[in-house]
Formats: sequence, structure tokens, C-alpha cells
Amino acid sequence: MKDKLTMQKNKEALLLKGVLKLKIIGLRKVTTENILSNELYRLYFIRFLDDKTIFRNDSEIQTINEFKKSL
Repeated sequence: MKDKLTMQKNKEALLLKGVLKLKIIGLRKVTTENILSNELYRLYFIRFLDDKTIFRNDSEIQTINEFKKSL
């Protein structure tokens, strides 16, 4: 149960970070609701996840891998 809760919190945090990153590069209409459904946003988000794997702990890396499987 704790692992699922941790993974869900990590997913939410990654989505928020991804939205902020995409807004910084000029994609101002991106939200946590459309980052995975809009093809352009999703491609940038996948790239963001690829970059994040270098710097994360095991729990976050597992969450990133689960995210990538679902995309």
C-alpha cells in the first residue's frame, strides 16, 4: 500500500515538474491534465523523464519507468 501511495505521489510530483519545465520553454498552455494527452507535450515530457533518471533515487526511478511504460 505504501509503495502505491509513494508511486502516486512521485507521479504527481513528476507531472508538476514536467509542466513547469514545459512552461519555461514556452509551452504556456500545458497543464497536468493535458501533458499526457497532447502529443507534443507528451514527447517533451518523455524527454524530461529520460533526463531525470540520472538524478533520482530508486523509488523515483521506478516511478519514471512505470510512467514510460504507460506512455
